[in-house]
Amino acid sequence: MNDTSDVVAEGRLFFELPDGAKLHGDTSYVLKPREVKTFDLRIDGLDQEKLTGQFIAARVTFGGKTYEDVMSFSEWKYFEGDVKDGGAPDFDDSKWKRISLARFWSAADTRAGTTWYRRSFFVPEGMNDIQMLFERPPGAEIQVFVNGNLARNEKQGLAYKPRVEKEYVKFGDWNVIAVKFTRRGDASPAWCTAFKGSESAFFRSGWKLSPSVITMRSGEKKTLTAELKNPFDQSIEGTAFLSSPTETWGAAGPHSLIDISPAKRHFKAAPGGVAKVAFEITAPPDAAHGSHLAMVKFVFEGNAVYTDTVRIRIVR
Repeated sequence: MNDTSDVVAEGRLFFELPDGAKLHGDTSYVLKPREVKTFDLRIDGLDQEKLTGQFIAARVTFGGKTYEDVMSFSEWKYFEGDVKDGGAPDFDDSKWKRISLARFWSAADTRAGTTWYRRSFFVPEGMNDIQMLFERPPGAEIQVFVNGNLARNEKQGLAYKPRVEKEYVKFGDWNVIAVKFTRRGDASPAWCTAFKGSESAFFRSGWKLSPSVITMRSGEKKTLTAELKNPFDQSIEGTAFLSSPTETWGAAGPHSLIDISPAKRHFKAAPGGVAKVAFEITAPPDAAHGSHLAMVKFVFEGNAVYTDTVRIRIVR
């Protein structure tokens, strides 16, 4: 972490860990202006079989603000050794081992030789692009295949080509990504970020909207209810936003189409539980008649979940 203020910052990092996990190391800090500090920490007691349902959160407060970083995990299949056509979408990986990796993978492979990683992921319609950022250490090579297409072949330095070509991606459908990582025994582990960030929108289930269509007259008020099932084995809390491309604030006067203020709600959910939020939607007396679209965005523990749209019809 770094202090960007003009005063000395002093405090401690606080961690939220899965049950049974234990943190080792000093989390206190004293930072001069513009100083950077790296923490040497270790977490024991993580269960590889349960990681995809867990997260690790680090929080720090200084300057009156709280900053948070969250690490969640994705399940991948991997194979130690080289295989032919390992990047093909129809390759049979049913006998490969499973591994839970944070932010795609980070320093995940410390052995010399070749290791393959594969997984499937869904890309929603209308998503702009898929981004990946790899750092290939000296003496190693990274090849990335998307639906059988060689999207990266990095043999030197930082593999900073963030966007995957759109013709490689199937939008509104499932995709297969495969990574071939080869390293010498004296090379440092590679890491990748940004892919997990894109994956935050890939939740296809776990939420519910009621009703899916709202019909109301000018001056009426209706309620929209949104539910989210907690995907983690830990408690979560976050914020739900009701968003619409139409004008949605009452102070807009005759230009206001619908009023959904306040348009955000705080929520909590126990492990495996359901969070439920309600939004009051008002059609101002002078609201324009017609149909308007809105959707709910849940933001929690480093993830964002988008629901389908709800149609709001204002009739005479």
